[in-house]
Amino acid sequence: MADLVNLQFQVCAKLFKLILAFGKRYINSSYSIMLYLNMGRMINAEIELNELLKSSEQLLIQCNFLRVQNICYVVYCAKKWKKMWHMKKVRMAKAKKKKEEDKEILAQFNATRES
Repeated sequence: MADLVNLQFQVCAKLFKLILAFGKRYINSSYSIMLYLNMGRMINAEIELNELLKSSEQLLIQCNFLRVQNICYVVYCAKKWKKMWHMKKVRMAKAKKKKEEDKEILAQFNATRES
């Protein structure tokens, strides 16, 4: 989305530059004052568009930083989840081993008690 907005700003900036170049080439002192007023408005519009272009580039940088930040968070959560899952598997294996040992001890106790 941010790339698309940035691209639109760049296209508008290019169009304004082309229009201004055309106006500067063909407008001279023989034309009426209205052409100069319109030219002034176009120059102001180009200045504002250039400022918007700079701010859009800064926003694009911030958006890319947020993407990197989100990716880092996902990787951190995945590693944390993997570690937690590994510890759970280790605890379950220990509990299973202890349960088997308890069964074996109980079987030995019952065998000695019956004899």
